[in-house]
Amino acid sequence: MKKAVMCWSGGKDSAMALHKVMQDQSYKIIALLTTFNQQHQVPMHQIPESLMQQQVEAIGLPWYKVYLDEGDNADYEKKMQEQFLTFRQEGISAMVFGDIFLEDIRAYRESKLEGTGISAVFPLWGIPSDTLLDYFVKQGFRSIICCMDASLFDSSLIGTEINSQFIRQLPQDIDPCGENGEYHSFCFSGPVFHREVVFTSGEICRLVFDGMNGGPANTFWTIELI
Repeated sequence: MKKAVMCWSGGKDSAMALHKVMQDQSYKIIALLTTFNQQHQVPMHQIPESLMQQQVEAIGLPWYKVYLDEGDNADYEKKMQEQFLTFRQEGISAMVFGDIFLEDIRAYRESKLEGTGISAVFPLWGIPSDTLLDYFVKQGFRSIICCMDASLFDSSLIGTEINSQFIRQLPQDIDPCGENGEYHSFCFSGPVFHREVVFTSGEICRLVFDGMNGGPANTFWTIELI
């Protein structure tokens, strides 16, 4: 079995990818890896490190953390390359990602691993998003919506749980899994957890995030989770 690390955002896609790769006899997940912004939150998800710590403890795997000082892509790439080098020295030969169908994201991840001796693994790749969302619910995973594109949703769905009712309320013209960034989630229960993660929901905020690579800024609903 190849030693692998799961690139862990704490959301539903990470949880599904972890679940699937754990059932694959080709890989042994030995740890999780999470990047944090300058506020010690998961980028976009806005989940604080303290709550992520509880989530990881409920999974029961070792945890690598990468702190981004500058918040730009160059800083991210530098820190990740340093981490990949450490991984290779520890005999890790695979990184697992929860991406579903975005070809440019996959190509980017693969290019950054090129020459490291570490391969990129995508357990969810090519599975229709509606099939995955149905799988997520039927497998007993539970996740709360922590960030939503304000141009697509009003604030009424932020902080709600992903279930059959939520799925029925999704607009028809978005990806059901939010693969294009329509929404993000925090997973707190399911088959990869030894126990449910206890958290408290706080204030709902409207935040503006800078666009990628100089693109237009986007406005999102977020909810404080502690």
